Amino acid sequence: MTMSEEILNEQPTAAETPAPEATENLAPSAAPVTPPRRTTSRRVFLSFLLGGLAGIAVLAIVVLGIFALGIYKFGWQGTATDVAVHAIPYPAAFVNGNPVRYSDYADDVATLTRFYGKMSQQPDAGPLPTDQEIRKDAMDRLVQEELLREAALKYNVSVTSQEIDDEFKKIVDGRGGEASVKDEIADLYGWTIEQFKTKVMRSYLLQQKVGEAVQKDEKYAQQGEGKAREVLQKLKDGGDFAKLAAEYSADPGSAQRGGELGWFGKGVMVAPFEQAAFALKKGETSDLVKTDFGYHIINVEDVKEVDGAVTEVQARHILIQPYTVDDYLKEAKDAAKVTLLVKE
Repeated sequence: MTMSEEILNEQPTAAETPAPEATENLAPSAAPVTPPRRTTSRRVFLSFLLGGLAGIAVLAIVVLGIFALGIYKFGWQGTATDVAVHAIPYPAAFVNGNPVRYSDYADDVATLTRFYGKMSQQPDAGPLPTDQEIRKDAMDRLVQEELLREAALKYNVSVTSQEIDDEFKKIVDGRGGEASVKDEIADLYGWTIEQFKTKVMRSYLLQQKVGEAVQKDEKYAQQGEGKAREVLQKLKDGGDFAKLAAEYSADPGSAQRGGELGWFGKGVMVAPFEQAAFALKKGETSDLVKTDFGYHIINVEDVKEVDGAVTEVQARHILIQPYTVDDYLKEAKDAAKVTLLVKE
């Protein structure tokens, strides 16, 4: 190590360290240093700002809590509540963990109330639902909408805007034009055409598509046939055709008449049904006959012949429909975890 390095690295000894007094004498005689006033003001401002924000946040939480209490416990309604539930996503229910928005529930209750109010003005208006029944109907519909959405995701089906427009055009063509339909929608529901398309047309078409997917699902197709075979077995075991038709048949036009279809000739019924009916003798009952409507069990009560050929038959039937989207949604609802947050 060189001498210069030793000097640079050498630490001063106590004797070499200046005494405190000497150090003080070396300090300038200026006034003590104080923090700049700007820094102090900024700190005060930030503290005030943060405190204000915290106060606003607390106030907001309190207000939200008050509205939640009023909505859920006391069933608040009115303009302020309507604004609040549309601005803040309060849930009205949870379906399998997915929220149903309170604003949608409130809108549907208002729409149904308006609709039944209009219906009450009709001369032949029957008994109208109570407010409680209206609230229940609105909630049931929203729960079904959520289950339908889940089913659409499961089967990977959706509805396009073009499909909605095409279906709406059918309504317009059948009801006197768009202006007439627009006025009717506004009068009955208080909706615009776009709201009607979203709330009614989209759901209707989506339900159709889910229904088609369900019927192609082998799991559910077997259930429909299985039910039909159960009814057929009851007949073979001596069951009364009329009573079984009234209990099981999905044909509303004949079920309560014991399945009676009356007399009919060829070219009236769909081909598979006609072929089976005209192949039976008087008093015979068919096996399962599948048509686009479902599974039929046909019983021929009498026949008319001309020159030995059957020209008309008198028959009755029991129609067992395939597993439908309504069956699917009912089972889905029974299995779903539904938590209601509003009083019905």
